[in-house]
Amino acid sequence: MIRPFALLLLTTMPALAHGWYDPACCSDRDCAPIANTEVEWTPKGWHVIGEDRFFGHGDWGFRRSEDTGWHRCEFPLGSGRTRCLYVPDPGL
Repeated sequence: MIRPFALLLLTTMPALAHGWYDPACCSDRDCAPIANTEVEWTPKGWHVIGEDRFFGHGDWGFRRSEDTGWHRCEFPLGSGRTRCLYVPDPGL
């Protein structure tokens, strides 16, 4: 039998895991962590390998990651197009 407190934790954990993604990027549904090997730095900005888009500090889709990992919002989901790229701080 699951106790009420345990049930509460299980139902709120997914919301907490994605709670800091910017809703303007993809409404908190289409963002996920990615490996650092999926991103490379170029003089034009950060590049998601396999796409032709670059994300620099002044670009709308550039976001600071709130943890130490890389995250990508794909919109619409399954399209393979990155809408927002969450970049960790360089010193982390």
